[in-house]
Amino acid sequence: MKGVAKIDDGRLIVLLDIAGLFEIESFLGEQEVAEGGTSR
Repeated sequence: MKGVAKIDDGRLIVLLDIAGLFEIESFLGEQEVAEGGTSR
């Protein structure tokens, strides 16, 4: 998560770090393979 933005009408928007999300998913996939699991 990069942060949270508040819009004038009071709503909150969550700002995601998309690049970081994909790095975590690739790391988890490699970890599962190393542990003998299956990759998605």
